[in-house]
Amino acid sequence: MKNPIWSTDHNKFINAFQAISYAAVHTPYIPVKFELLEEEFDAVNWLIEPAQSFAELCDIRAAQLRHKYDRLVLFFSGGTDSITVYNTFKRLKLHIDEIIIYYHDQDEHGHPAQNVKWLKDHHWDLTTIITVYHRDENFDTYTSLNDDWTCNPAITYSPSPFINHSKIIERTERWRGQSWAAILGAEKPHVYYSDGKWFSTHLDKIYSAYANLDSAFEWFFTSPDLIDLHVKQTHMLVNSMINSNYPIPDGWNSLRFAKQNVTTANFIAAACGRDSELILGLTYLQRTWLSKNPVNTVGILNKNDNNFYTKDDRFKSYIAGLLAMQTDQTIISYMKRHNRLPTDGSIDGYHGQFGKFRQVR
Repeated sequence: MKNPIWSTDHNKFINAFQAISYAAVHTPYIPVKFELLEEEFDAVNWLIEPAQSFAELCDIRAAQLRHKYDRLVLFFSGGTDSITVYNTFKRLKLHIDEIIIYYHDQDEHGHPAQNVKWLKDHHWDLTTIITVYHRDENFDTYTSLNDDWTCNPAITYSPSPFINHSKIIERTERWRGQSWAAILGAEKPHVYYSDGKWFSTHLDKIYSAYANLDSAFEWFFTSPDLIDLHVKQTHMLVNSMINSNYPIPDGWNSLRFAKQNVTTANFIAAACGRDSELILGLTYLQRTWLSKNPVNTVGILNKNDNNFYTKDDRFKSYIAGLLAMQTDQTIISYMKRHNRLPTDGSIDGYHGQFGKFRQVR
């Protein structure tokens, strides 16, 4: 995966808030831009839908990854994205060396334990290692972190990238001398309708948690190795909306539409070619919980996470820095000036920004 970039003027960063902090002081009237695969996406004629089917392109992508690496790890939740990736490998009988699955005690903001049981009961390849982590208890998942990571973290207060980074270190040691990658499948396209035209874009928060881990992660649906797969799912989404009975007012966008209810969330997933999640409606339940709880604050972490943060000096320093941004008026004023925050909010109101818009229809 190539790193996404946040840029301002001639300066480029692999961390959104790092870019915002710099721009607020040095380029206060230049908005930060989010860039993702700019050269590859600019070289594509987005007005033409790829002729191959979505399933055919998924098969090509899975075969690419299996051929490219000695070892493959799949991050699996049982949601629509990871189950589609999983089913593609199963359909082709392609070996996955390891599947990592997390679960929480509370389903509304995490993955349920029953998805772990489903995976163990249904996985077809007995040689695959299935690694299970209880996110509310496994403190050992943090122990491999190093100072290089904490000095330049991805933008999130959630423990997810810390946990994933520790997994990278563990597997790099285990498979020393072998090439390997962790597969992620969370990048549904975002489309926007304006003045009778359809546009494709990307939300930075989807990619930000893994921005400086490019050597170990492979996005399945959005890759420079197979741009047609992303273009295809974008056209599928546009076609489904045009052929639906849903109203499409000017300014409509798929991200806001998916958040309306379970039906619209499932509609977007199916329109993008995704298979049904293991527990129908769970993703929407989690989204609803997140919409009612600030996505950027330390407060959403469970008590075990908070206990851990108070014991580790690196994390205490990291969290203190993030909390300090909450009251930094230079940063807050900059974000409001460029419509990155509501007028009466702190940086908790930052829900990401879109990248370049490219016309699809």
